[in-house]
Amino acid sequence: MRIVTLLISAVFFSGCKLIINATVYTSDIVSVFETHEPKLTPIEIQFEQSSTNNCNENSGQLLAALAKHYETVEFLGCYDADFDTFARFRIVAEIVYEAVNKLSDSTDPIYIGVFEDGEQADTDITVAIFKNGETLKTLWDNVSGTFPIASSRTPEITITATIANDSGHIESLHVADVFANGVPVVEETNLDVAHRNQIDILLSNVTNSAFATKSFFAVLAKLVHSS
Repeated sequence: MRIVTLLISAVFFSGCKLIINATVYTSDIVSVFETHEPKLTPIEIQFEQSSTNNCNENSGQLLAALAKHYETVEFLGCYDADFDTFARFRIVAEIVYEAVNKLSDSTDPIYIGVFEDGEQADTDITVAIFKNGETLKTLWDNVSGTFPIASSRTPEITITATIANDSGHIESLHVADVFANGVPVVEETNLDVAHRNQIDILLSNVTNSAFATKSFFAVLAKLVHSS
């Protein structure tokens, strides 16, 4: 099974970060777009914890909360990164074709969506990270007890994605308002990705903030596609 990699680093609670790691493969993007049939992909989720002991104590509750929304959930253990401790989990989430309204065509709290948009709908596939507001709220309610102090403030979210080309030929991506392989891209720019190569994308603070507060999705890139 191919892995969608996407990193979301979010502070949903006081002193707590949520990290989601994944990679999106171009063949999966095209397949879901053309067939409208979803694919399943593993995504790693990491919950910040106050200590290793705290991580081990909370792992069962975190696992149970995730299992209410994802059929496949695996606890990968606790690890330290600099001064932070994280509880790591692997889930299997959906990549789906989004309808015109682009409003949560999956019940997964966090998932990947592809759709047609704009004047170049015949050639561009928009790839985005989506949230289902209802199931995401339920998930947060179920995990909030694992953190010492809950916070109602707006989450601070950072989204990054790796888009890997496994299509057997050069693929072109349109990106804007992102960091692409560490380089800032303000205006929409076309980037060619050779077979077996990838582009690492970091979304802007404005896009991250919008996703945290009001948007159901945040665009990662647009894949140029000829039907």
